[in-house]
Amino acid sequence: MRRALNALISLYPKTWRNRYKNEFCALLDDVSPTWRTLFDVFGGALKMQMKIWSPWKIVVAFAVAGVVLAIAFSLLIPNPYVSMAIVKIGDAGRGQLAGTLARVVSRANLTRLINEEDLYKNERAHMPIEDVIEQMKKDIMVTPVESMTGELGVIGISFASADAAGAQRITQRLTSQFLDVSAGTMLDPASLPIHPRRPKRPVIIAAGLVAGGLAGALFVFFNGLKVWKIAAGLGIAGAIAGAAVAFVLPERFISGAVITYPGPDLAAAGDHVRQIVATVNSDANLRAIVQRFNLYPNESGRERRLVEHLHIEIVRNGSAIVIRFDDRNRYVAQKVVADVVGRLLEESINDHVRSGSQVNFTLELLDPPTLPQNAYFPKRPMVVGTGLFVGLVGAIMLGVWRHFKKSLPVVAA
Repeated sequence: MRRALNALISLYPKTWRNRYKNEFCALLDDVSPTWRTLFDVFGGALKMQMKIWSPWKIVVAFAVAGVVLAIAFSLLIPNPYVSMAIVKIGDAGRGQLAGTLARVVSRANLTRLINEEDLYKNERAHMPIEDVIEQMKKDIMVTPVESMTGELGVIGISFASADAAGAQRITQRLTSQFLDVSAGTMLDPASLPIHPRRPKRPVIIAAGLVAGGLAGALFVFFNGLKVWKIAAGLGIAGAIAGAAVAFVLPERFISGAVITYPGPDLAAAGDHVRQIVATVNSDANLRAIVQRFNLYPNESGRERRLVEHLHIEIVRNGSAIVIRFDDRNRYVAQKVVADVVGRLLEESINDHVRSGSQVNFTLELLDPPTLPQNAYFPKRPMVVGTGLFVGLVGAIMLGVWRHFKKSLPVVAA
């Protein structure tokens, strides 16, 4: 510990060391060194250097520190193995690609894959299954691929995993599911990745360089206005106030469900589905939902408020309906979505009766209504960051006001 302290003393400016080094070393010999002593000596060295450095030196030092932190952060990012397969979707399945994708990434299918392949062991130990499924969706990529022969409907299916063989195995299963539903053709089977896909470290390092440079420029600016201590205090106070506001704001939870309507005549089925959705979205149905679940009590325009939070979306060029609703109560959010799903399925039966089953399609519940575990609002990191920003802006305004106040001429009475 004392060797480290002696090394840190060499970081102080030379003029300071020539005058005070012996006295400082004698003072340190009289105390028992601790980690706090080490940090205090290091902080004192930085403070002394900052006093004699030019503004450009300070900015460069902060930029170098940003680069070092960015490199350390990039080394902590896991390097996953990515396996990819290339398939050609048949003409019949090309128009139902969105519906096919919805089936493959449905909660039921992904839950089965996670359990059968024993995926995400660490995540499952401390995360709800819904969050694990969302993580798996991020690791699955389905992208259009430009083939060398110019064929249409060629897509790439990939999966990222820490295990190369596991990535290949899951990609094979996902590809087989795509082919089973869309009657496509395998062009390139799932690859066995040899090298992991590394994060874009140059981008991360460049971001660290820019962030460090900006932090240094802000420090120089605050130091020039002689308010850097006030800036630190107001910034911390703003962040604390933002955190308090974030925890006071009422949380909102969003529940969702997915319905598919596969059929040979997707265009004709789509017309009927739009009529079904319009019926469920009618004022009478919305009023019944509001009354059944006692939504937005003591508020005017309750049906209008429901429309703001209830979304029934027909996937474009696909064969799926996505239902979402958000509310302060996670259980109410799930119940409303379940009610809407039931009304859609019931209206589908009525539509078949009215049309005499002239159109061959059936609404099928693919993903049942979710019970959300985590609130989607408020975004607490964003609120805390906003509080920090407001605090720093307040320090800037205070510093500018003090600067101009000192520069104003004094008028004698």
